[in-house]
Amino acid sequence: MVSLAMSERRPKGTPKWRASVEEFNERVRPGRVTLLLGAGISIPAKIADWASLAKRIDPSIDVADARLRAEVPLLFQMAFERLAARDPRFQDTLRAALYRDAIAPDRAWLDANADSSLAVFARLLVAERRRPRSRVERVVTFNADDLLESAVDALRDESERVLWPIVRGSDRPFRDEPAIPVYHAHGFLPRDPSSRKDAPESLVFTDLQYWSTVAEPSSFANRVLANALHDGPCVFVGLSMTDVNLARWLALRTLEVQDAKARQFVDASPRELASKTQDALVQHFWVRPAVDPSDPNASRAPELISEWLYARGVKTVEITSWRDRSLRALIEGAFDGP
Repeated sequence: MVSLAMSERRPKGTPKWRASVEEFNERVRPGRVTLLLGAGISIPAKIADWASLAKRIDPSIDVADARLRAEVPLLFQMAFERLAARDPRFQDTLRAALYRDAIAPDRAWLDANADSSLAVFARLLVAERRRPRSRVERVVTFNADDLLESAVDALRDESERVLWPIVRGSDRPFRDEPAIPVYHAHGFLPRDPSSRKDAPESLVFTDLQYWSTVAEPSSFANRVLANALHDGPCVFVGLSMTDVNLARWLALRTLEVQDAKARQFVDASPRELASKTQDALVQHFWVRPAVDPSDPNASRAPELISEWLYARGVKTVEITSWRDRSLRALIEGAFDGP
């Protein structure tokens, strides 16, 4: 048995924002789960990060200075505009830069890296697809790469259809068999455009593209996230949770629940109303490594983010590290029940 960073039952004095493994399991096992996956899922397979990508498409941009890394989206916009002005097939340049050092996750790589987040979720999705009813309702990813789809393809039987990418507002879930839909909220740029849906027109890499995805209330990304936060528990993995749009989606859900509870319990006191609202909100989880309290140099920012997220209905499940077996133990333990 692999021990996690926290005990099965929350000890007295534990912050409200911290979820026990038992609580995580109880929420997840009934199903209707949405997995919300970020860049951290693709990092084990060496996909390019924002800074590397900006540098690759425009070598004149230097993001080595740590102070500039926060400005990467702006620098990427500059790189995009410079290159796109002289390259009518910009998506091909972007694709080559994105996958330049990335590993194609075959079965041998997945076995050798079985504790990596990419392997953990690929195995989970194949196993859930084989159940009479998958407990994973959908996957929402903010990654444009197809590493998750490739990892699942390496593990599935040839005749199985496990995932169904949905990359634009006009796409629909697969109707003929219960493939698990994967919503690429920031577009899709597969390694081989001839083998999967290619959607370069829906990419969200620059700040203008980023804001255009949420300017309309009924936009693809807005609808996908609103449905996910409403339908059942969401499990956030590989995300820093500081994205301004993610904060906005969580805030809108909070306001919706607050308004609904105020209309439902018109005679409740402010304290009672706040309690009922919080009870209705809290059903989601952010998975992250625990902060080492013995390290005087450890940043307490994740704990502050966890405290803020709790007010938005998201509790934090702590693992020991991304580099050990604790994520695998958490996910396998939660989905191992009936």
